[in-house]
Amino acid sequence: MCVDGARWVRENVLDAHKDLDIRVLAVWLPVLGTDNREAAAKATTVLADSRVEQFYDPGAKTGRWFKTNVVDEIKRLENKRVFRGGITWDAFFLYGPKAKWTKAPRPHLVAGATILAEKEILATAIKKLPGGK
Repeated sequence: MCVDGARWVRENVLDAHKDLDIRVLAVWLPVLGTDNREAAAKATTVLADSRVEQFYDPGAKTGRWFKTNVVDEIKRLENKRVFRGGITWDAFFLYGPKAKWTKAPRPHLVAGATILAEKEILATAIKKLPGGK
């Protein structure tokens, strides 16, 4: 997740929907040259909210796993340039209360990348959730 995308999520999802029963998992990955543990620690302040859990994955294993097990299964994401390096980053996946995690989380309500490029898709889906107004 990029810092600008994270900021958008905080302002337009978390801050805008204080009563929304949602859990956000943010995984910070070393994708760009400036990405490291210190930058990730600083970035966590952007998503400071009790509904958010944040992790730093120095080997980007999470991003590779999501690319193979989630992104590659979603047809509309297959040609997204952001995934060409084999790592999922700066993306969102929204799951409803009936989603199950067996081999991978299914079914998603919406998914997209980059967060800023497809923020309207996420915003529309959030508004349809109970408490999303």
